[in-house]
Amino acid sequence: MLWDLSLERARGVCLGKCQFKVRLGNAVIVRRTYREDIDWLRAIAVLAVVAFHFEAPAIYGGFVGVDIFFVISGYLITRIVQSEVQSDTFSFARFYERRVRRLLPALYAMVALMAIPSFHYLLTSERLQFFRSVAAVVTFTSNFFFWFQTGYFDHAAVEKPLLHTWSLAVEEQFYLALPLLLWALFVRGRSIAQPIVLGALALASFALSVWLMDTERSANAFFMSPPRAWEFLVGGLVAIEGFPVLRKALAQQIARGIALVLIAIPIFSLRQGPGFPGLNALSPCIGAAIFIWSGIGVSTQIRSRYSLLNVLKFFGQISYSLYLWHWPLFTFARFSKSSLALDPEDKIALFGLTVVISYVSWRFVEQPLRRGSLVPTRRAAFRLAAFSTAALLAGSAGGIVVSQRLSGIDRAALQLESYNAYNFSPVYRNGSCYSPIGLVLGDACLALASGKTNLLLWGDSFAAHYFHGLSKTIDPQAVHILQATQWLKATQHAASLPGKWTLSSAIAGQTSSSCPRTGCCTAASRGSTG
Repeated sequence: MLWDLSLERARGVCLGKCQFKVRLGNAVIVRRTYREDIDWLRAIAVLAVVAFHFEAPAIYGGFVGVDIFFVISGYLITRIVQSEVQSDTFSFARFYERRVRRLLPALYAMVALMAIPSFHYLLTSERLQFFRSVAAVVTFTSNFFFWFQTGYFDHAAVEKPLLHTWSLAVEEQFYLALPLLLWALFVRGRSIAQPIVLGALALASFALSVWLMDTERSANAFFMSPPRAWEFLVGGLVAIEGFPVLRKALAQQIARGIALVLIAIPIFSLRQGPGFPGLNALSPCIGAAIFIWSGIGVSTQIRSRYSLLNVLKFFGQISYSLYLWHWPLFTFARFSKSSLALDPEDKIALFGLTVVISYVSWRFVEQPLRRGSLVPTRRAAFRLAAFSTAALLAGSAGGIVVSQRLSGIDRAALQLESYNAYNFSPVYRNGSCYSPIGLVLGDACLALASGKTNLLLWGDSFAAHYFHGLSKTIDPQAVHILQATQWLKATQHAASLPGKWTLSSAIAGQTSSSCPRTGCCTAASRGSTG
């Protein structure tokens, strides 16, 4: 059997986009050159995310690592589709076979194994949500699932072991649309139309993201695919043939330095919250695109095995498994502690364990299935994917069924949770004795009772919340409660309130003249957001 091996040099020189055409009989397999700098970038991205989730000092914006991954994915997918269309070897079946082999084995292994500790560490109600999220993960809709549930930066997010899979759902949804678009552009479109179309779509997606942020819908901008598409397309633009290439080493080094600065600034300075993505996602995404661009045409060098760049290369190679495993391990490690908090020593040990598990996942799950040594044919790969998906969906359904019945601990937890969900308005006497700025307080709040001790609650919500408890416990025949409470800003500016029975006049007028002879007591505000 003959192997026809030829090296294509599309631009006369191998500018980092070289590919090998290997012919086996009538089949043609395209092999692209390996770029170690992309593994360096993957390492930066995943270590930033892990450091952020593990609450490492100074890594305030490590969550932008996900955006860097999106840019990398856009670049690689565009390059793959473009090179295979040019060599007349592109096939949608082959494309999705590669996605199945690349993404599903490690993901499904992690999901299946994490079901085990869920029965030990999660409350029944939490386990119910976990198994519901399993179904969302395997159908690649977990971004919708978690969008409906909670914000990515909310405190409750740390109670969701599969929350991080939202980004995989966004990526898979992107893979449904981009290959078809690229195929149409590369097969039917003119070369000049390719960057114009991708650029226009990127601008539209970015504008949508900014608009959602401006209209206070940051969760939509964060979890949904359309406002995230521009991050993939920015990477895709760098891969388009005809994009300017840096040919001088000095220019490449300067560009890479600029890229690292653009990436480092948000990692170390950006704060979590509703201000992301939108404009704040520009710096890491543009930085990632420049980093990739600066590496085109740079050859791989031989280095010491334990050099810093080879260490980065290692983390880049295991980055997918490391991303998959770090968050559920961190979540369950927290649940294992009575304090629900990990000290620095715990986090260091957990990071080491996570790296070991991630390496095992990469070496014995990712690589064999990706290379085809365990599942050699495309049909077998799709069958295994279908069977595994069905098994996980069945397991999810079974977990949901057995988690329907609440335990005693669940009922106690729900009762405690109800204390945060009750309607405080009648308890605080909201609208009458607990009022906004300018509302007149009536006699029902401030009328003095003769022959009794008059107790005045004066302040904001910290004072108002005492009324209900005091009214149920003190002797009404001996003590009369007056209430002059307003929202925090009202108590801070009480002196400017108009009206006979505003808070200022009540305190300045009634209490100063009546308290000495009636035994009036006051409870001042401690300060709140009331």
